[in-house]
Amino acid sequence: MLRSLTALAVAGTLAVGGLAVATPASAASASGTFYSVPYGSTLFEVTTVDGRPHADPATFQDWSAAGRPAPRAATTVYVRFAWESTVQADSTAGGARFSTSLSFDDWRRVGSPAPRTDRLPAAASILQYDASDELFVVEGFSSFSDVIAYHQLTFAEWTHLGSPAVDETSPRPFSKLSWYATLVGPISDDGTTGPVSFEIWDGYARPTPEVVSSYPGDEYCRAAGAQEIRYIGKAAPDGVAMTFDQSLAAGKPQPGTC
Repeated sequence: MLRSLTALAVAGTLAVGGLAVATPASAASASGTFYSVPYGSTLFEVTTVDGRPHADPATFQDWSAAGRPAPRAATTVYVRFAWESTVQADSTAGGARFSTSLSFDDWRRVGSPAPRTDRLPAAASILQYDASDELFVVEGFSSFSDVIAYHQLTFAEWTHLGSPAVDETSPRPFSKLSWYATLVGPISDDGTTGPVSFEIWDGYARPTPEVVSSYPGDEYCRAAGAQEIRYIGKAAPDGVAMTFDQSLAAGKPQPGTC
């Protein structure tokens, strides 16, 4: 639907009730300016948010309410990460920059252009965790989507991208006890942490965990008459029996009674 509307708007007329009615020549509206992209029919509206240009996909209602102005063409280049095959369209419109991943058909539609691999798309950013030298690309599927993936950069990959500056720093998401292999990390969206699987750690691109001596609330105990010491805490909520070597590595904790 938007494809045909866009074509009519560019031509400067829109058929209404069988009549050809002239549309405004300017692309500026009371709310923003509309831009088209070469890979699809969606229009994007650029407005000012907190003093900076900001782009959002426009609905038919948005465009109609603005008087159906002829859209301007966004400047678009095509990029992909050197470690992936997906091509992203990286567009600039009225000072706002946005990107989105293309399907194979979208890419073919614009002539199968060779993508650049030496720049980050707008939906990507560089992340560094506290007290770590590792850098990660947070790969956004689109500037208008919350779907992300992580990739840990090699030095060669970072320099190939132009040695981009860090956009965000954050506390390390994973940690582990010095004597126990299980990783502790995010297990819910509310910040709760607990033992995590390899798959979760791998999904974050395997950042090096912070090594800690203990967690708040950790307990060591021994059943009456038993020699075995058990650890109960953040890394093993249900408890785990400690080997002699683990007990030594943990500093020979003095156990209570289980």
